[in-house]
Amino acid sequence: MGIRSFQEKDIPAVQNILKEGEPYVFAYKEYVYWILERYFSDTCYVYEEDSKILGYIGAVYSAEKNVIFVWQIAVSRAAGKNGIGGHLFTRVLKCASEKKGVRVEIAINPENIYCQKMVKRVAEKMNFEIEAIGNYNDGIFQETLYALRALDFE
Repeated sequence: MGIRSFQEKDIPAVQNILKEGEPYVFAYKEYVYWILERYFSDTCYVYEEDSKILGYIGAVYSAEKNVIFVWQIAVSRAAGKNGIGGHLFTRVLKCASEKKGVRVEIAINPENIYCQKMVKRVAEKMNFEIEAIGNYNDGIFQETLYALRALDFE
């Protein structure tokens, strides 16, 4: 089937995929995903194949900041490294392109080399510039914040 909007019925499967992605992503309570599905369904997607959820991306759009923030992205271990994360991230970048001038931000753990490479590869392919713009570190959890902007935006 491919990529489709995240739906409430997907929450248990998404939580399981996120648990597999620890320590880089975490599954939160069902209520958090209910909010995402209800208020951010245009920026949250799943990758589905044979009625099975294999990947998820949760992103939120802030009109105030003109940013789509990618909060979580995870792919089932059963799916292997077959590009599902890249397809999901591409869909969010397309959403940003459709909104004209919207920046995309994503925070990535410095040890999550696979995600860093995927984001850079997709950004290049989609003609987005990428730049590290900040860091978060509370002594236990750390992330580097990246900003992506379409190069062909006028």
